[in-house]
Amino acid sequence: MVLFIRIFAAVLLAISVIGASVAGAEVRKPEVYTDFQGVAIRGYDTVAYFTENRAVKGTPAHAFEWNGAVWHFTSAEHRDLFAADPEKYAPEFGGYCAWGVYKDKVVNSNPEVFDIVDGRLYLNLSDKVQEKWRAQGGVIAAAKAHWPKVLILAE
Repeated sequence: MVLFIRIFAAVLLAISVIGASVAGAEVRKPEVYTDFQGVAIRGYDTVAYFTENRAVKGTPAHAFEWNGAVWHFTSAEHRDLFAADPEKYAPEFGGYCAWGVYKDKVVNSNPEVFDIVDGRLYLNLSDKVQEKWRAQGGVIAAAKAHWPKVLILAE
């Protein structure tokens, strides 16, 4: 029993030390929306939005790591286009819902709900949210004003 109490006390002490070192530190969401395996935008090929004007699921066989995430593509050609200029093809706001960023929130997106505006890819959560996104004026500028500080989590 004494051994258990000592171990328990040591664990509590470790937790309090870790907690104290984290207190006051900035906690941020990842810059790119990924699944639990670190795959960006649910594995959709971000180049296909531009070349085919549709959402197409990529494959791990044509993967590329960039900006802390693994990006999947339908072909080596798409992967290479992305690798040559990821900023051109990567979705704005890390692939998070553009309407959510406009509303100063970090919200997952649905990669099948997208718009390309002025050569930039924007994803939204749903068709209903996208309707609001399209109808509201000034959303892109306002969302850009919130990005990336919207990634900082409130304590």
